Order: sequence, then structure tokens, then C-alpha cells
Amino acid sequence: MSDTVFHNALIVPVDGVRDWFEGWLSVDEKGIITGIGSGTAPTGAANYRDLGGALVGPGFVSAHSHIFTGGMRGTAACSPLYDWVSTMGRMMVGAEADTLYWLTLSGALDHISNGITSVYNFAQSRVVSVFDYETSTLRAERVHSPEFITRQIDGMADAGIRFVTSVRLDDEQLPEADAFDAFGVAMAHLDTVDPRLTLGGSVYGAVQWSSAAVTAEREHEMMTRYGVTNQAHFVETAEQLDIQQNKFDW
Repeated sequence: MSDTVFHNALIVPVDGVRDWFEGWLSVDEKGIITGIGSGTAPTGAANYRDLGGALVGPGFVSAHSHIFTGGMRGTAACSPLYDWVSTMGRMMVGAEADTLYWLTLSGALDHISNGITSVYNFAQSRVVSVFDYETSTLRAERVHSPEFITRQIDGMADAGIRFVTSVRLDDEQLPEADAFDAFGVAMAHLDTVDPRLTLGGSVYGAVQWSSAAVTAEREHEMMTRYGVTNQAHFVETAEQLDIQQNKFDW
């Protein structure tokens, strides 16, 4: 058979049926597991790999990543969150769609190399913003085309990771119709991705940085229209807790 057998491994199946055990597993050319067992590996495979007792288990899942920021590792490392957000925004002002493709591809491959095979990813918004401390809102510095988002989707797909794409509506920085249309472009682009990789779309919850409850209403409209989820950002830092908590009811 053309399978590859990985043996001399500590198998962690996490199937709820059995605990970890010392053994082997076989994988076909498409990466699909074709066999698994304890003890000595069966004979007859084309390839054998001795893992030297290494752990083998399902890929990890990241439930909250901003993958494009991998290319800015170490930036403003000693700053509070909102200063970091603003620093990142200023760096993104000069970026173009292809810049975000390469940043995303690099970040996704970094995830994979660390065993993360599925990720909920917050895309960098097409509206590049900095944080306004006086109003506790995001102030737009530059508005990109919807391709700024779709190229990030391409980067995720080309990396071969499984992913949810979360898109910020930017309803206070853009006319409502433009914000809605751009969100739709991103959701439609997911249909061009290998269905084995895309886990769907989502709303990048931004009520934390909004000035009025209408943002929550608009996010709900996108959730309903496209049948997607919403992961909000709230109380991520010790700054402006009262302001954030006052928006919970929205």
C-alpha cells in the first residue's frame, strides 16, 4: 500500500473512547488517517517513519487570532492594548492588499508550524484606524478597497489551514450601504475557497469601540442576512472598563 506509517509514537486520540497509548497510525497520500493501533506497526506500507516516542494527536484550535499581526511580532510589546492598536493602525496605513496577503500567509504558516490547524481569524479591517481615547472609538486613517479583506482570505487558503474569517463592519467609518456591501464581498469570496478549508464567515464584533447602539443592530443584521456568528471584543484591558461595561446592553 502507498500509505505512510508513523510508529513508535504516543497516540493521543481524544475521541472519548480510549486514553493515550503507545502505537502507530497510517496516513494516505491525501493526509487521511487510514489506520491506528497500539503496539507494533503492521507491515506492507510503502513508507515508515519512526517518531521516537513523540506525541501524536489532533491539531490545536485557535479560537481567537489576528493572524496578519504575526509579521509585526514584538511591536509595542510594552504598551497597553489601545496604544498597541494605534501603533498597528499607523503601520497599516501604508499597506496594500498584497501586503496583507503575505502577512496573512506568513501568520497562518506560523500557526501550522506550531500545531494549530484550525483558527478563528479576525481579518485586518479595510478601514485602518487608531484609537481615540477621548471618545473611546476608532478613528479612520485610511480606507482600502474590499480586496484588502479578500487577499487575506487568499493567504489563509494558500497556507492550507482551516479557518473562520471574521470581518469588521466599520459602520461608523463608512456609509452604511458601503459597509454592508463590503461585508458581502468578503462573505461571497469565501465561496471561492476549497470547502475543506473554509469554516465560514463571522462578524468581527466592534461594539466595544462604537459610539451608539446602532452598531450592534447593524452587526445583527449581517449575522441574520448571512447566517454567521459574531465574536465581540469586550473588557480586554484594564483601560476604560466603565465605558465598555456600559455598552453591554447594546
